[in-house]
Amino acid sequence: MLNYGQKKTNSASSPLKNLALISLLASTALPSQAQRLLDDSSLSDAAIEQRLRFLESRLDESKPHGQIWSYSWLAINGGSMIGLGAAAALTSNDDDRVKNFAYAVNAGIGLVYMLAAPLEARLGAGPVTTMPKRTREQKLAKLRTAENQLRQNAERAETRWGLWEHVGNLALNSAAGAATGLAADPKDGAEVALTGFIGGLAFLLTQPAKPAKDWEAYQNLTREKTPNVEVFVNPLLGGGTLNVRFQW
Repeated sequence: MLNYGQKKTNSASSPLKNLALISLLASTALPSQAQRLLDDSSLSDAAIEQRLRFLESRLDESKPHGQIWSYSWLAINGGSMIGLGAAAALTSNDDDRVKNFAYAVNAGIGLVYMLAAPLEARLGAGPVTTMPKRTREQKLAKLRTAENQLRQNAERAETRWGLWEHVGNLALNSAAGAATGLAADPKDGAEVALTGFIGGLAFLLTQPAKPAKDWEAYQNLTREKTPNVEVFVNPLLGGGTLNVRFQW
């Protein structure tokens, strides 16, 4: 670490003017962090290929888990909605009808969620590998698509412990239990709430977690090592000091 460039300004007649000048220098001397980062258009062909290999490999590694999760929960939610809906329609017991209907509605909500927000990790690198890469522009487009795919998979993986996802699971099943308890037996309401909450918890936590770690690894792989430069001002009576610190 180097710490130099301490320049003292002395002007007893106009200290505010000196401090204003120092602040202006501090705010305009250095580019922003975003300006220092390299754009992907500056990457060499070899670097693009290296990143693509990494991304495609990591995307494919999460594919089996993503497919098992998706098809299993589609079967569970779809089968439960149809089976319990039929049971609710056929039973002669009013309490059982209400309880089975509540279960069927919960399963239907889960099915709609899966159809509206499908788990992209189940696709692996398929959408990326089919893209052409004959020209440099095509290679860069393929790289950006792969990066976006892994980032979106990582964001989905983070919902396993997302606050709003778990709050929504609790609220949905509490409401279903309360409605069931009011329309039928309170014990049935408690059963619907507890069973639905546990099912929702399993639904969230069994999603693939690996994409989040893969995205972090990719960020570490592509991080550019640039000097960290700090400029700060120490105001003094009648002036101040301008400090510049470089750190590698």
